[in-house]
Amino acid sequence: MRNKPRIYTKEEEDWLKNNYPEYGSNYCAKFLNVSLEQIRNKISRLKLNKIDKFNINQFRNIKTKEISYILGLMWADGYMTNDNRHIIIRLINEDMKKLKNIFELVGINNYKIIDMIKYGNFKPIGQINMNNVKLGKLFYNYGFKEKSIISPNKLLKNIPGKLQHYFFRGLIDGDGCFYINKKYYTYQFILASTINQDWSYMVNLCNILGINYRIDKRDTLKSKSSAFRICRKKDVIKLGDYIYNDFTFGLNRKYQKFLKIKNS
Repeated sequence: MRNKPRIYTKEEEDWLKNNYPEYGSNYCAKFLNVSLEQIRNKISRLKLNKIDKFNINQFRNIKTKEISYILGLMWADGYMTNDNRHIIIRLINEDMKKLKNIFELVGINNYKIIDMIKYGNFKPIGQINMNNVKLGKLFYNYGFKEKSIISPNKLLKNIPGKLQHYFFRGLIDGDGCFYINKKYYTYQFILASTINQDWSYMVNLCNILGINYRIDKRDTLKSKSSAFRICRKKDVIKLGDYIYNDFTFGLNRKYQKFLKIKNS
C-alpha cells in the first residue's frame, strides 16, 4: 500500500529547502518523521533534486575557466563530508555573493546563508553544497579528502595548461593574501596551510615562472602551520600577472590589492 500524501506546513517546506541540499533524504525523513518515499515525493514536487542533475563530466573533462576556478577555490576553502557525498564550500557571505554566479554558470544553484552568531562569529557565511555521489567519488580520487597535506598534482594533470591560472586564482581567492607595508617597503604574497602541507605544486609553478620563494613553518603549542611566501616585489608581480591574466571574474578586492603592489 502506498503512503498517503503528507501535508506539509510552510515552516516544514522552508526547513526542507534549507536542509535537504546539505543532509539528504534520509536525514530529512527521520527529522520530519515521515517515510523515505514521502520525503522523496515532496522533494520532487519542490524540485529540490535538481541540484543533483548538473553535468558531472565538466569536472572530469575540464574545458572551461569557470570549472578550473571553482576547483581552485574548492581546494582552498572546500571540504568533503565523511560519507564523501557532500562537497561543501563556505566563504564570508560578502565574498560568496560575488562568486555564486560562477557556480550558477555551471549548474550549481543551491546557495544559502548561514547565521554564524551562535558560533561566536558575527559575519554571516555563504555556502555552496554539491551533493552528488558520483561527483563525490571524482573529488575523492582527485585527493580532496587529503588536500590539507598533499599537492593537487592529480587534479592539475586534468586541467589544460591554458586554464591552470584560473585554478591558482581560485586557490588564492580562498587561501592567498597580498600584503603591503609601504613604511617598511614590504610587498609579499602569502599562501597559508597546515604544517604538513606538501607545497611541491607551488614550487613547480614558481620554478616555471622564475619566482623566488620560501616556506615558513610554525610549530608551537598554540599554532602548527606553514606558509608559502613570496617576498620580493618583482616576484609577487610575476605571480599576479600570471593568475590575473585576462581578469574578468574572481574576488576583485584581492586583484586590486595586487594592482597596488604592481603600481606602487
